[in-house]
Amino acid sequence: MKKLQKFFKENFSSIFALVVMSGIVAWIAIQGPSQLNLPNPTVSPDIGLSPESRYSPIIKDWPFLGNVEAPVVFVEYGDYNCGYCGKFNQDVLPKIKEKYIDTGMVKFVFKDFVIFGEESQLLAEAVHCAGEQGKFFEAHDFVFQNDLQGFSAEKLAEKFATSLGVNARLVSECLKSGRYVDLISESTQEAASFGLTGTPMSIINGRLVEGAQSLSVFSETIEAALED
Repeated sequence: MKKLQKFFKENFSSIFALVVMSGIVAWIAIQGPSQLNLPNPTVSPDIGLSPESRYSPIIKDWPFLGNVEAPVVFVEYGDYNCGYCGKFNQDVLPKIKEKYIDTGMVKFVFKDFVIFGEESQLLAEAVHCAGEQGKFFEAHDFVFQNDLQGFSAEKLAEKFATSLGVNARLVSECLKSGRYVDLISESTQEAASFGLTGTPMSIINGRLVEGAQSLSVFSETIEAALED
């Protein structure tokens, strides 16, 4: 017993550090990465996924860019208050659009994955409401390019009207109706069902690419999909 007490006394610092580290690891395992203030993930796409294990987002009736019959379907799950989503949509997506979407090789779909609360929900609904007037992706781009935090539904409708040329009254009425709440909720639940915990997350013909990756990473995944 005295030997054990002596051992603990001499190694107290090391034992304490080990216990603390074990506690942190256990907490992370329970909470998951979405609960932590971690940097954007940099996981490379799993190009070797077998077809039966790939992700299959529901995209029927969702707005899209590109050729409806494009051989590659690129689905991004994003939140309009996500800084990395903004980075991807402003810096990388235009290059993907020029190289693959405008040339008929890729069909691009943006799906909502609301993880940052009520403001994100309002912005997502407003973009869908603008989509009723043929301005979905114009509104999508506008939201990512501007700081709209703190905007009420009415103010957001007016901002869309002056900047996008949509009818503010119709956008306002659409927001009051809440008719896109279920669609956005279903999209968010779908992303969660795939095990996604952050944004942006992209699925390219079933292949998952995590985070705001470089153009080269997305190009590699798209090229692999084109070869299937």
